[in-house]
Amino acid sequence: MITNPEKDKGISSDEFGQGLWLFCKKYSKGFYEEFKPKIEQSGFQLTQEQEIALSREIIILNMWIISKALAPDKKALDALHKIYVLGHRNMAESENEKKEMARFAQEELNKRYGAYYDKWNDKSGDQTLLAVEILQYMLNQGQPNRKIFNVALTFPVNRHIIGMMKSVLEFRKDFVLTE
Repeated sequence: MITNPEKDKGISSDEFGQGLWLFCKKYSKGFYEEFKPKIEQSGFQLTQEQEIALSREIIILNMWIISKALAPDKKALDALHKIYVLGHRNMAESENEKKEMARFAQEELNKRYGAYYDKWNDKSGDQTLLAVEILQYMLNQGQPNRKIFNVALTFPVNRHIIGMMKSVLEFRKDFVLTE
């Protein structure tokens, strides 16, 4: 993880975006390891394909949380998103496939971010509807499912959103961006 012991020197937005990507991956892995057993205890038996989709959705969720918390740091967020999109691009072989994978990744991010921002509740602070929306993407390709309306699933997602927002804001305090 990027650290900045000489805070007054600062780092570039690109460097901070790279640090945010490492931060996102670390938190995504931890949440996946904590949350997957809760999913299984709630009656969902995940195939290997569904486990991969779950981990990808957790990364998207965490990038959204980072983006929500650090909205003023647009250049750094652009760098974070570029890393994610280029990762998809690099999975393809032909130039056409690379362009298609990058386009798909960007469209997927835009769709999730729009859905999550729509469900975010600034007034009450209760993010249950957001948690349900997130769970629908994590467990059912964005489609409603009654099994998702389960406090054993929504509570850990809510706790994760709040905890990660606090953590990313705390992480941000250690850096001065030079551009």
